Amino acid sequence: MKIAELQTQLDKAQATVDVLQEELAETNRGLVALALELEKRVDERTAELRAAHEELQKTNSELMRMTLELDDRVTQRTDELNAANEVLRQSRIAALNMMEDAIAAQERIEQANAALQREVGQRKQAEQEIRQLNAELERRVQERTLELSKLSRATEESPAIVFITDKNGTIEYVNPKFVQATGYAIDEAMGQTPRLLKSGIHPREFYETMWKTILSGESWHGELCNRRKTGELYWESASISSLRNTEGIITHFVCVKEDISERKRAEEVLREAHELLQRQAADLKAFNQAMVDREQRIIEMKEEVNALCQELGREPEYPPVWKERQNEECRMQNWDRGRRTED
Repeated sequence: MKIAELQTQLDKAQATVDVLQEELAETNRGLVALALELEKRVDERTAELRAAHEELQKTNSELMRMTLELDDRVTQRTDELNAANEVLRQSRIAALNMMEDAIAAQERIEQANAALQREVGQRKQAEQEIRQLNAELERRVQERTLELSKLSRATEESPAIVFITDKNGTIEYVNPKFVQATGYAIDEAMGQTPRLLKSGIHPREFYETMWKTILSGESWHGELCNRRKTGELYWESASISSLRNTEGIITHFVCVKEDISERKRAEEVLREAHELLQRQAADLKAFNQAMVDREQRIIEMKEEVNALCQELGREPEYPPVWKERQNEECRMQNWDRGRRTED
């Protein structure tokens, strides 16, 4: 019965481990998908902002060119006006017969004014287009800010431990779950490196392999034993991924972790139960061998008694050995069937 109870406990512990592993895998998949979606959206919005900025620069350049051209034309028209006025003055002084020349000069002045008005209108239109572009750029910035705010809230409310570091490992962001799990406040973690949590359990080669993996651009997955601020050791299942800029250069690392201390304790209980089961099986095997040896000795003693009875001319005290063995085998089979029924 103890073996059956231990086997039941072993099955329950194994079921607990399977459930925890499934939940962990689902959480990791969701968080990795969230990190990839965040990176994708940031890249898209950055590209849009860069395109808008380039368009704005082009518009500013065009406006400057138009302004310079307008200034040149205004200067030109001013010179023409001055020349026309001079002609008009000379015409009035010279004689009435120069009136036609004065009228022609006046027409040129009107044409210059009309051209000037057209240039002014074009300049106002360009200014209106710039204002529209600025409004569109501001709208896009607000939309991107709103999307980033949504992603930030999702990270803040995530049940997983999340923190972000720069390429050198300096912590730049931690979510509330990090504070809850480690005991370190946000201002205590900012500017530090993950060595703040180092437990001393893992060898140096363990961390070298981790850094080699993530610096190559690949994701690292594994289990870590870290130390809380209180000094307590705890186990985490971690996934570390890299973030790249538009040039494809790694700039940051995102670490998503889950506290698996309970799972580790369940695995330890399972291991101890398995060891206990093995020890009891060994004890049972030794007991069975002792019983077999005892039965063999009894059979030998019975055969000796039967041999003495035969020498004395008496009937054997015990049935033949083969028959007793057959009866013993029947008893053992009946006992084994009863034990299986109880189990």
